[in-house]
Amino acid sequence: MKPKVIKSSPLISWPHRIINNFFSEKELKWVEGYFEYGLKELRKKYWPLFDKDGNMLPGLKLQEEAHKHRIITPNTATNGFSVFVPFWSTERYIEVIDDIWKEASKIYPWERNNDIRRKDYFCFLELNIYPPQLDYNFHVDITYKTFTGVVYIGKGGNGTTLKSSRNELDVVWKHNRGLLFMNCDKKRRQEVTEMRFDGRLDDAGKYTPLHKYQNNTDNVRFAVNMNVVHINNIGGMIKKGVLSKESLNFQTNSSGEILERPYRKFEPILLRYEPTKEQQEKR
Repeated sequence: MKPKVIKSSPLISWPHRIINNFFSEKELKWVEGYFEYGLKELRKKYWPLFDKDGNMLPGLKLQEEAHKHRIITPNTATNGFSVFVPFWSTERYIEVIDDIWKEASKIYPWERNNDIRRKDYFCFLELNIYPPQLDYNFHVDITYKTFTGVVYIGKGGNGTTLKSSRNELDVVWKHNRGLLFMNCDKKRRQEVTEMRFDGRLDDAGKYTPLHKYQNNTDNVRFAVNMNVVHINNIGGMIKKGVLSKESLNFQTNSSGEILERPYRKFEPILLRYEPTKEQQEKR
């Protein structure tokens, strides 16, 4: 089951690739098992967020119940659950990463997060379980994410919508299909924040990697984020609780190879609430 790279779309100007058979058979089996067991454990720990049949509540209802039962604070939003798995190998698709990285380095002003001479980067997975009836609008990735992959897990679901200026493209959901792209520079990220506040994201430049995802189904959405980050960001990620020191510890053999990845619990994804200008005026 070798990776199969699909050519990028001319509608989307910012560098991206779509890869079928993203995970190997062994990796895929491990990811699927992690999701299955994780969902089972969530039903036990966060039972108010599931109905009597064990189905996760729809997005808005889930957030309402999470506030009601003090699972999250009143000024915090959530769109599901996640767990981080550090030190994931990119060997399987490193050539594709290199191609995108080279293209991006010609477009975005040089800064640490797109230096083609990169040496101090590491990769981790973020396994995400999203509730039914969820809509997460257009955005660019948070600062610490240098390079991102999104992998769809499951037979059916909604993929990712890409936006380049006024052009949009829907990446169709397919089991074990990955979408790869690079984060943009600081200036473009700041512009997106201002444009979102004013409701004019269509004015973003064609090289601003805007994307969104939805879950219009009645089932949970399993998706894996593969993130490549600069090692200097690890301290900040630990401080913010994105990574824990415990999550960086593994049992290894004499050669330093990871013997087994211990199970770590899924926890609510905590989001910072950013009201639009219209929402602030209503307040």
